Amino acid sequence: MSCNPVKTVLKSDDKTRQVFEAGVRKGWCVNDTVTVIDTKDSVVYKDSIIERIERIPCADFDTTIGKSRIRVSSGVLTFSTKDSVVYRVKTVKETVRDRSLENILKKDIVDREDKILGLRKEVADLNDDKSNLRKTLNKWKARFFGLLVIIGLIIGARIYLKKYAII
Repeated sequence: MSCNPVKTVLKSDDKTRQVFEAGVRKGWCVNDTVTVIDTKDSVVYKDSIIERIERIPCADFDTTIGKSRIRVSSGVLTFSTKDSVVYRVKTVKETVRDRSLENILKKDIVDREDKILGLRKEVADLNDDKSNLRKTLNKWKARFFGLLVIIGLIIGARIYLKKYAII
């Protein structure tokens, strides 16, 4: 066994793995990474109404064609339309994931789930044992009280028999 802690760690695979996991958890080196780009599109509508008035001598009428309205009233031509402009906004979010840390954390989750299942099984077994012990305790209580009743009857019978001198 050497006194140098680095050599001690490097000679043991288990210790090397523990040091590696500790380093990955602290983020010493993020070399096994994947860049994830989340793209989110959103559409913004901008509505505006355009209205133009001209003086033209003609008969009165009012009509709508598509999104435009044409109206002539008392020689005044009014033309109005609703204009829509669409803007597309693209939001890009980049995140960096460390695969080795991800794998270590997944292993931790599996280990904890296994530990939880084991503890649940132990609790179920202890509950079964508790129920069996209660049944056994109730049997022994019944036997004990039965024995006390028998002893009481025997003592009472002896006292009764001594008092009335049948024996």
